[in-house]
Amino acid sequence: MICVECGQPVNNVHHRVHGAEETLTRCEYCKKVADKYVEYELVIIFLDLVLHKPQAYRHVIFNRMEYSDAWLSFRDVQLAFFIIVLEAYHQTQSQHQGGWADLSPAKSWKGYTPTLEWWKEFGLLMVLSSIQLLLLCLASIVTARALFARKFPIVKYNYLAKSII
Repeated sequence: MICVECGQPVNNVHHRVHGAEETLTRCEYCKKVADKYVEYELVIIFLDLVLHKPQAYRHVIFNRMEYSDAWLSFRDVQLAFFIIVLEAYHQTQSQHQGGWADLSPAKSWKGYTPTLEWWKEFGLLMVLSSIQLLLLCLASIVTARALFARKFPIVKYNYLAKSII
């Protein structure tokens, strides 16, 4: 488990006080609540993921998913796909009419069907987002291996890839 605010390791995100009562653990480094998302509803976590808040991503990747020595689990691949779809949609919206702020009111969307051109553009942006993410992961792992292989015999490259995703 890690603190979602600063990324430092913590033993647990909540602890017992006075019998059955539980409180959230404070991080020793930044003195903030280690993982506020433990008490949040799934919808709030999802909204924070859509808003690209790093704390929400840290919660999902490091505190919600089980530890694994394997490379990447199926859940990690699902999360990467979800992030790629969000990134492609964000790029699509920001290329047209200046971005999110210039979208039409909701009543003008009634009966709207995206054109084939829009789907082609969205598909291309998904492919480009996938390539960008893959290249970033590979470059980071190669760099980490070059810098830390001699100093630290065991480096969890899967966690490096998860943190990039």
